[in-house]
Amino acid sequence: DFRGRNGLLYCFHSAPGFAINIKTEDATFKLHEGALTVDGSFITEVHIVAETGRKGKEGELVHATFWANELNDFNTGFNMLTGFCGKRAFFLGPMRSFSCGNLVIQTKHSSATATTPEWQSTVRGNYVYDHLAGPTHRLDVSLRTVGSMMLAPGQTHGLVGQSFSTQGPHNGKRDLYPAEGRFRTSAMAEGAIEGSAEMYEVPSGDAVEFDFSRFYSKRPAAAAAGGLLLPAGEASAVDEASSETGIAVGPGAEASSGRPSRRLSEHQSDCDSDGIPDAEEGAADSDSDGKPDSRDPDSDN
Repeated sequence: DFRGRNGLLYCFHSAPGFAINIKTEDATFKLHEGALTVDGSFITEVHIVAETGRKGKEGELVHATFWANELNDFNTGFNMLTGFCGKRAFFLGPMRSFSCGNLVIQTKHSSATATTPEWQSTVRGNYVYDHLAGPTHRLDVSLRTVGSMMLAPGQTHGLVGQSFSTQGPHNGKRDLYPAEGRFRTSAMAEGAIEGSAEMYEVPSGDAVEFDFSRFYSKRPAAAAAGGLLLPAGEASAVDEASSETGIAVGPGAEASSGRPSRRLSEHQSDCDSDGIPDAEEGAADSDSDGKPDSRDPDSDN
């Protein structure tokens, strides 16, 4: 699990020409029908930085940010995603599309998907259920490779990115939640990441340099890596049964592509944070508005 330090930014993923940074903020909320008060944290900003690859503009970057604090009571916002394509600013609300060189962004009611020729990341906004203090909305992040991409060992890094180009599970410290009372999370991915959490801090959302940065690294050929290439998979940072932004990277379930899936938590997902896994109560969200279908009259289900 990963608490993060309040208001700081961390590199979630770093690869040649592509990076994702996240901000975590402290929040207090209830679990287990109010029996447990949790002093935890959530992801509230997701920053995506990519090389545009536009001809004649070598080194040009695109920076897109999804803001949890731009989401309203309907879990959407007209400026929920903003950024710069080179020096040109852009602002995106729901049901929009935008492209800047290699990066294509598509938004829905409360989510955005950013795609490059090699990577695809989806950010979904949601409520902080049973909120007491701190941010009222949170962000869930998923990441996968595009196509049948193969990675050389060490080609990617970041809190989660390192799991794509290493073999075996990444198991670290986890927060164990009691059934009642008050609990403060503390795990900082100890044992699951190289180095310590402080080494992944970045000074700004568009920063691509940190201790393990791969952004300006060359894409290694198989021969340079001793002929060993690893199949890429998927990873996600979601609000789990603990209702916490956890990082406990492991092999998880197999992805639909048949490649290994890397999740940031081994808990079962719990969309409405009531302590009952979604699989047991049918809390699917078919229209991506952040409300489980069982609570959403606009849902098709």
